[in-house]
Amino acid sequence: MTSIEDLLKEEQTFSLSFQRDLPLRFQEQFWQMIAYLDRHEIPWFNGEKASDHFMCQQFLGQQWDYDYQKVILVFKPRERFLGWQYDEETDEWGISIQDVYGFAWNHLADEADYSFDEIAEFQEEFIDTSDLLAFFGKKTGFKYFL
Repeated sequence: MTSIEDLLKEEQTFSLSFQRDLPLRFQEQFWQMIAYLDRHEIPWFNGEKASDHFMCQQFLGQQWDYDYQKVILVFKPRERFLGWQYDEETDEWGISIQDVYGFAWNHLADEADYSFDEIAEFQEEFIDTSDLLAFFGKKTGFKYFL
């Protein structure tokens, strides 16, 4: 299992894929990821919050319009142009650039470094209760149909 927290802390460049075979499962995974990124203040490529309504709706709308089978998000540092700023010490104008770590959708990629299902933080714990149900069903005389 891979920890996305470790990848994000190190600001590594990596890609993460989601399968769209099951649309409801895709939506669940996507919103889990958006909530996680929002809590950790990882923005979209343009600096918007991960949970920004417009960005999420635009992203999801494009997924449905083009019927992609695999959705890939790319995480990497980017340079953001902040404009021209005046430096009082040198008495000159200069370009201001800020390095920002964020994510974007890559619709051209076929393969990703990781799958959402490989991320440790999003693994659901599964407890097999079938033996318990059978045991208590026999003890109490409870009848059930499977």
